[in-house]
Amino acid sequence: MNPGVLTAGQVSPVVQSIQLLWRAKWWLVAAAILGGLGGFWFVGKTERVYRAEAVLVPVSMRERGPLEGMGDLSGLASLAGISLDSDSTVRVALATLRGKEFTARFIEDNNLMPLLFPDRWDAGAKHWRGSPPTMLQAVDLFDRGGIRKVIEDRKSGLVTVQIDWKDRAQAVKWLTSMVDRVNSRLREKAIGDSRRSIEFLTAESERTQSVPVRDAIFRLVESQMKQVALASGQPEYALKYVDRPIVPDSLDFIWPRPVFLVCLGILIGGVAGGVLFLIYANLGSLRRALRGGLEA
Repeated sequence: MNPGVLTAGQVSPVVQSIQLLWRAKWWLVAAAILGGLGGFWFVGKTERVYRAEAVLVPVSMRERGPLEGMGDLSGLASLAGISLDSDSTVRVALATLRGKEFTARFIEDNNLMPLLFPDRWDAGAKHWRGSPPTMLQAVDLFDRGGIRKVIEDRKSGLVTVQIDWKDRAQAVKWLTSMVDRVNSRLREKAIGDSRRSIEFLTAESERTQSVPVRDAIFRLVESQMKQVALASGQPEYALKYVDRPIVPDSLDFIWPRPVFLVCLGILIGGVAGGVLFLIYANLGSLRRALRGGLEA
């Protein structure tokens, strides 16, 4: 007999499946409702996570301008420790923002360890339960744990910095503080480097008798003096805001996602209801099979 042809009295698998689903409809509906209610309960019990976001543009040396047109003095500039690479500060700014040492110092200065590991911190006794977490664990939690994200768009040159945290005002405070720290650190470094370069160039000008060389040195000294003046008056030295962060509304949370979790609960509940119905429908067959196995 052709296995693909049904004889009289036989029912196709599709029809059997439809009949089985129809018999299980109330199981599926009840389980789906329970699953949806479970998802809704989970949403109500889960702590909200908010996102503070800022869009920045790194400020290159070319935009600051004091070294523009100094390419012919590259040899002397390199001896004085002066970089003429207009993109170097862009790379340094992003590397500083992403750096582990910078993040560790930020966590330490703001005493964030108890906030990052609340389950291991005894707030009443002011000490850790068991062994305290390490700074490397805190840095990994801050970055790999998804609290901070630095997203660079290489086409536009824009950098998006995000802080995801349960306290929406604190998330904005952390973000602005980190950007301010990067700007302050690189501004102070640039001022210090320029002053050291000025000292070196001034000493070199006193030792040389060549007028062209002395003119070149004076041009470099002038450029470094401009660099110090501009850096001193630029709060946004390395990272400039394109869009500043604002405190999210109380309902503007990114986690939990109510629609997703309720739908997921309905799906899981429906599947669980179908499995339970299959077990219940075949309970007699399972008992007979078990009894037959014991008698054998």
